[in-house]
Amino acid sequence: MFWNPFMVTSSKAQVVAGQIIAYATLVLSAQYCTHIFLVLIFKEYLRLICWDHGGAVVTALISHTKDPHLLDFLIRFNNTGTQAHGWDITITTPSPAEETAAQTVHELCGNIPLVKLSISDPSQPDETNHYITGVPFS
Repeated sequence: MFWNPFMVTSSKAQVVAGQIIAYATLVLSAQYCTHIFLVLIFKEYLRLICWDHGGAVVTALISHTKDPHLLDFLIRFNNTGTQAHGWDITITTPSPAEETAAQTVHELCGNIPLVKLSISDPSQPDETNHYITGVPFS
């Protein structure tokens, strides 16, 4: 089910929708994630929300007092790897040698945080290019 925050009708629901959007946007812009999961809990119901950079997918209402769906989700989430958790595995920390080489070549200050980007070459599937770059800032 796709969730459209503009379909909420009451002003209280609009405030909650705006708050959820703000939280998801903050996490996705501050961390190297491909997606995140949020659990929205009402009195006796909840919704699981999967956010990515294109929007959100929301479950139907789940009764957390009667259905074990949240527990099942949390157990399965706990048993998966970092990629399933939403971490972008193409972004890693460069080795000290790579950091030194990047700072020497580009005359970077030592206080700029660096990341290593791994990008596959579509024309050569077995080859991956690696780039050392500074973290984004605003």
